[in-house]
Amino acid sequence: DYPFRLMVKLFSATGLPWVIMEKLFLVAIIVLAAWSSYRLSGRFFKEKWTRLVSSIAYVGNTYFFLVLGGGQLGVAASYAFFPFALLMWIQLLKSPSFRKAIGTGVAFGLLVALDLRIAYLCMLAFVLYGALVPRTFLSCIKYIAASLAVAASLHLYWLLPAAIAGPFPLPQSATGVGSLSFF
Repeated sequence: DYPFRLMVKLFSATGLPWVIMEKLFLVAIIVLAAWSSYRLSGRFFKEKWTRLVSSIAYVGNTYFFLVLGGGQLGVAASYAFFPFALLMWIQLLKSPSFRKAIGTGVAFGLLVALDLRIAYLCMLAFVLYGALVPRTFLSCIKYIAASLAVAASLHLYWLLPAAIAGPFPLPQSATGVGSLSFF
């Protein structure tokens, strides 16, 4: 969760107390969740009121409140960013280009940095969406691979030492199916 910790360190340099910073983070995460879900729903619904209702449903569900109330702001930020990352993948299929592949890779790399489990869910949703348009999906394999390469390159700071040092076991919470069923 280095992006979240980086934000905390940057905001702590302002001298704001943690109570105020936490409230600012909460508001920013809620706004991000509303905005990104509104943008993703625009891919499927054209009416603004339908997009608004879907955004409210995404932000107003009990899981989001549980994570926010539990103080897991990094996971909440990942949940809030998930619809936007998924939208980037879908738009890559719609009009593939290496420029979009790079942007999608950066967005997905950030999602992985925030929470690996939610990134798994994003890839699962993308693959399921790709199964609905198999010709498009197969014709975009090189762009998808480029996006995954960009995302992986953002994590070379820990992937490379892990590869050099030998087997690097990820924690059960990052690799187990049980953690995905929780989401």
